[in-house]
Amino acid sequence: MAQHNTKISFKPGKSRTALTITHPNAAGIDIGSASHYVAVPEDPDDEPVREFASFTEM
Repeated sequence: MAQHNTKISFKPGKSRTALTITHPNAAGIDIGSASHYVAVPEDPDDEPVREFASFTEM
């Protein structure tokens, strides 16, 4: 899995509000042309993020 070193900067003086978790057991899926990534909460799984190769057949 590729590691990205991205820095996020915020403007000073802006307040931040935390997001409320509405579905704690929901998965996140990132669908890409080369790989699909699936993320689940860390508690039920030792490997919370997995990568699956994608392919296309003609």
